[in-house]
Amino acid sequence: MRLPVDGLTRGGIQSVSNVVNAGPVGSRRSAFATTRSCSAGYDATVATLEDLEARVAALEATQADYRAALAAVNALGANQRELAEGQRRLNSDVAALINVVAGVENTLIDTNARVRSMEKGQAEIKDLLIRALDTF
Repeated sequence: MRLPVDGLTRGGIQSVSNVVNAGPVGSRRSAFATTRSCSAGYDATVATLEDLEARVAALEATQADYRAALAAVNALGANQRELAEGQRRLNSDVAALINVVAGVENTLIDTNARVRSMEKGQAEIKDLLIRALDTF
């Protein structure tokens, strides 16, 4: 759409219809001709009831697909929460076992020290007995 150049140079635009219906300089198109061509295009693009029902069915199917995907994601999330809870329990069990093993290790070290002390004491007693028997 072009503005009429001659209308601008001769004192401005005289009416809105000059701008709306502006064509080549000096020509005037009817506003009804434009409306008729739009009306013909509109009639060609109006959807039938069957088309609309098909679109609704397609949208419902898409929505059902989204719901199925959402349900699958929720199931995976529940599974993940269950696995994470199990992992936390295992971690706490392992920590408890580490404490138990550390306690057993300390007991073992103490026991070994006591056994060595007892063996040393027995060796001393043995040496004393041997000396005492040798003197008789």
